[in-house]
Amino acid sequence: MNDDDRRTYPRYPLRAFAELGNAEKEWAAHVLDISYHGARIALLDDYHLCAGDAIDLRLEIPEMQMPEGMLPYLYLRGTLVHQQEHMLGIQYEPASAQDAELLKTLLSNLNNSN
Repeated sequence: MNDDDRRTYPRYPLRAFAELGNAEKEWAAHVLDISYHGARIALLDDYHLCAGDAIDLRLEIPEMQMPEGMLPYLYLRGTLVHQQEHMLGIQYEPASAQDAELLKTLLSNLNNSN
């Protein structure tokens, strides 16, 4: 069974800047794809994270995907699920009700643009 077979929510390609952090450090990241509960990101700098580590992700919403009147950042809290060199798979939940609404809107916009 591959990752796509296990997913409950569809993944959408997204190119966006983000910051990934833990209690000790933050790293610049690039989001490659996203779903309601997970994302695949790339870190260009060296990092010291292991599967199971708690992470925070602050995603910069691309302007074309930005709903009117919404904040330009989406905050997500989760766990590093897997890694392969500089590619990381993370699982998360929105940090607040407002972040949950922004995530739903972003995914809806990405779905409609495909």
